[in-house]
Amino acid sequence: RHASALAPASALALLPLLPLLLLLLWTQSSGLGSGYPALAVGGLSPAGVNKEWLRYLGLSPTEVRQVGARCPTVLMCSVEQQLKPVRRFLEEELNFTSCDLAKLMLRMPAFFIWPVEGKLVAGVRLLESLDLSVPEIRKAISVNPSFLSLQNVQPKIDWLIGLGLSPRQIGEQVAQLGRMFTMNLENNLKPKAAFLREHFSDTEIVELVRRPISIFRYGLPNLRYRVELLEAHGKLSVPNLAHAVRLTGPKFERRYPEIAEDPS
Repeated sequence: RHASALAPASALALLPLLPLLLLLLWTQSSGLGSGYPALAVGGLSPAGVNKEWLRYLGLSPTEVRQVGARCPTVLMCSVEQQLKPVRRFLEEELNFTSCDLAKLMLRMPAFFIWPVEGKLVAGVRLLESLDLSVPEIRKAISVNPSFLSLQNVQPKIDWLIGLGLSPRQIGEQVAQLGRMFTMNLENNLKPKAAFLREHFSDTEIVELVRRPISIFRYGLPNLRYRVELLEAHGKLSVPNLAHAVRLTGPKFERRYPEIAEDPS
């Protein structure tokens, strides 16, 4: 009878420890109890644990707050099932350093909650098909991580190959932000290419597309106005057009008489 009377009292004595026990269970399931022992305890909330993982990644407290503001899911997701697999994939497949990972987290936090099997693997394999080396793929992802989230990219790649670009030249565009890959193929890219074919050879069009700022970034009315004006004055060339499209309308009109044959 005496022992049975003590049992409820013992259970009541453990109640204050229940939150800590729950935290320890969550810590083990999230993976922080293995590999990050210093982060496994301490009364942190789930968001607090993820913030500590980001600090371990190399982010400052201010940068951790920025990441949380831009993508709150990063602070609440599973470290073991989401954050760690992405980090491991980038380190093992593409030789990302801790500094590279921290920069990528700041550039696009949502990247770290994308599924490895599927989106990330498929994106890297697509970049490999464009004849990019591992360092070049690492640079492309660092500069333009959203490329891996784009839909219907392959038809645009096939079209660009038909336009005259090599797979490697297309890959280089990805590392230059590659905004053409976000454009509609039928309603945007093809009409621009059709207009350019009226004034340039296929080789010249490829040169315009390959420029650090691709000709496809500019609207068709902008292209049409400048091409026709340059042509009317006998100054239409790849370098002149590449220079002219960067100017606003009034600035272009003021500077047009001074445009050289090769402003570069």
